Amino acid sequence: MALSSTEQAVFSQIETWEKQFFTYEPTDFSVLYQEWVRNQLEKLSPKWQKRASLTIDQLVFQLHALLQSTSWQQNARLQLINEGKALLPEINHIEDMKLLNVHQLNFIAQKHIGKQRLISTVQGGLTGTGGFLLIGLDIPLLFSIQMYTVQLIAMTYGYEVTLPAEMVTSLKVFEIGLLPKRIKRSAWQELEDEVIHTSVNPYFYEGQDDVMKLSWVDTGIKQLGKTIVISQLKKKILQGIPLLGMAIGAGFNYRSTKHITEIAHRFYQKRYLMEKAGGESVG
Repeated sequence: MALSSTEQAVFSQIETWEKQFFTYEPTDFSVLYQEWVRNQLEKLSPKWQKRASLTIDQLVFQLHALLQSTSWQQNARLQLINEGKALLPEINHIEDMKLLNVHQLNFIAQKHIGKQRLISTVQGGLTGTGGFLLIGLDIPLLFSIQMYTVQLIAMTYGYEVTLPAEMVTSLKVFEIGLLPKRIKRSAWQELEDEVIHTSVNPYFYEGQDDVMKLSWVDTGIKQLGKTIVISQLKKKILQGIPLLGMAIGAGFNYRSTKHITEIAHRFYQKRYLMEKAGGESVG
């Protein structure tokens, strides 16, 4: 079916966002940084790189499965269905969320995105206090919050992330947010071709299931830098509170989560609109 004028307008906004968001103009510092990362990777054997990527992939899949089994996720699923039912009584399952219009879905998604960004910011602020336990749990907690938010966005637009294909898709959307800026566009286009422009069987995933690839390298370096800065600032306190460390931790987590949720929301919004258009010309 053809999109309405308002849906066409939203689709045009997404296309404009893509052009702006994926524009990459490297600075001298970023070129030197990427060259340094590349040199460090060349020192590692391909066998070790493959083993590390496989291990992180397994950890990410396990984290995803753990999130799916929590009452946290189950309650969120029921809340989304109830929110959809309040707007349209026919909604009884996650897949039925696609019956809502794009503005209704955007309203629901933005509400949950805002809440999760706040949670991520608070978690970063607590990490910034410099406690060893909080610093040690920082990456697992941050990844859990961000991965959970991507799942929420997917379900908001009617995609059931408990199905194998949708699970891998949500993880690949999450990975795009972790990739260096220079390769985000190609990863986005690759996933778009794989999921949006082709027919996908939700019960069987037939594409490549290596999710994280080498995105963990860039992310790991940034997280390590954040940890070092917070540790150094632990001694600089005001009235017993390390305010600067808390500000850095909160700011880092907010920007990171905002970045990932923006990518996820635009991806599922575009996917929803293109599926609704049914292969007809859009834009």
